[in-house]
Amino acid sequence: MAGGTQIPVAIGRCGTHVILKPTGRCCLTICGDVRRCLMSLRTPVTTDIYFDLSEAAGIDSTFTGLLVSIAIRRKEANLPAVHLLSPSRSVREALSSMHVLALLHTCTQAPAGPIEWQDLPHTPEAPEPMRELIVDAHESLIQADPRNAAEFGPVVAGLRQQDQPQDSAAEP
Repeated sequence: MAGGTQIPVAIGRCGTHVILKPTGRCCLTICGDVRRCLMSLRTPVTTDIYFDLSEAAGIDSTFTGLLVSIAIRRKEANLPAVHLLSPSRSVREALSSMHVLALLHTCTQAPAGPIEWQDLPHTPEAPEPMRELIVDAHESLIQADPRNAAEFGPVVAGLRQQDQPQDSAAEP
């Protein structure tokens, strides 16, 4: 388990199903690891991805946007189905306040059968890929529901502005 703000994330496999189970507050610090894990999964070897959020103390906008992004891209690219398994009350409230709860399939039953668990390895994210992940996540929230533009539009604009070259002083 990593120190600092990194929370533990277990990954379980049960047949063609993958379960990711974070314990604690789901925030941007685990998004890079989760994204790398999901990018390594292949269909038809993996048919379903479950995010077990029963022990999630909360969820921030970046992690929520990552979930929404996965759900949107899943439909476009024939990727594994995404499910939220037993999201805690605070997670459900956060998803509802960001107007995306209805977009994400929730369930209360994990896949049946033995589950092989291991820790999801943590690799610190470099600043530029992290900025891209944050922008993509928040753009996905805005795409999912235009009401999110008022809150998350400035986040996207601010991060995009950081990508622009700074004006240098005029040369004499």
